Amino acid sequence: MSSEHENAGQDTKNACRSMENSRRGTDMPSLKTILVVDDNAINRIILSKILSETYVVMEAENGQVGLNLLYEHSDEIAAVMLDILMPVMNGYDFLKSIRDDARYCNLPIVVTTENSNSDSEIKALTLGAWDFVSKPYNPKIIMFRLNNAIDRSQLSALKQLKYLAEYDVLTGIYNKTKFFQVTREMLDANRSRQFVFLRFDVDRFQLINSFFGTAEGDRLLIYIAKNLEADANTCEMATYGRIESDIVGFCLPYNKEKVE
Repeated sequence: MSSEHENAGQDTKNACRSMENSRRGTDMPSLKTILVVDDNAINRIILSKILSETYVVMEAENGQVGLNLLYEHSDEIAAVMLDILMPVMNGYDFLKSIRDDARYCNLPIVVTTENSNSDSEIKALTLGAWDFVSKPYNPKIIMFRLNNAIDRSQLSALKQLKYLAEYDVLTGIYNKTKFFQVTREMLDANRSRQFVFLRFDVDRFQLINSFFGTAEGDRLLIYIAKNLEADANTCEMATYGRIESDIVGFCLPYNKEKVE
């Protein structure tokens, strides 16, 4: 990369920081930040003008500069407006760079296209793009699609947080807290009935991990969880969940006829 290009990249970074700081010094501290990645300065100016009344705007003239800004300001950036055809790093490579990074699984990437075709759109979607806007820009369409993508992102993040708060990540069944909660609710709603609580502890589970590896131990726990779920589906009502690493619980109505 030439020194001229490096200077241009550094100037862009400084300009982005300056723009961000100046806006945050005003009475708009709660505005979300949008990263605009486009090698065409005119396109960046147009997008900044469209977005600046609603968002704080950061600019990058290629995917590599955009990636550096994203890494540096990942907690602040709410969405990315991404061009595809750029020098140094194009939009596809930018998408590839963050595709498998859990930090950006809910980050909306809206691709800006000039000559869109189904092949390029499929490729971008496969790599993680959320939506597209066409050039020349229509301000209303841009704002609608960007706002919609951010709303979807926030809803997805909330659902993910709710899932993590209620479910065991490995097995997909209720974690201890949620299991006890739904079990209490089931008991309270059926006070006239008797229930049985079953506690399953995998004997010598640590030996399984030691001899066969943690991956095999995880497979065993997933297998147990799937069988619990299958058994629960045959019951009139039941709750089940993972209580500790190798301990699961199962609560269901007591049936004297089925007790051996």
